[in-house]
Amino acid sequence: MEAYELRRMRRAHGLTTQQLAEIVSVPTSRVESWEASPGAPGSTPIEREARRRILRELALLRDRHLCAPTPPRFLPAGFTPSGREMLS
Repeated sequence: MEAYELRRMRRAHGLTTQQLAEIVSVPTSRVESWEASPGAPGSTPIEREARRRILRELALLRDRHLCAPTPPRFLPAGFTPSGREMLS
């Protein structure tokens, strides 16, 4: 997983670097160093174990989001009298 892929996936899930750091139990600075462009000062490659945890946790978040109950699109309306009934 490249730095830009990690950043794209994190943003797609609506997470901040701090939230992702908490999910995978690493300091926020570590996530920021993973997301830094290769060759940039302070950039570090993502360790295999960390990559596995990130992908697993993001998949779980996606599944929870997809399985979350959604509110009904249309709520049943109460009785509304028609115009004829109101005139009688």
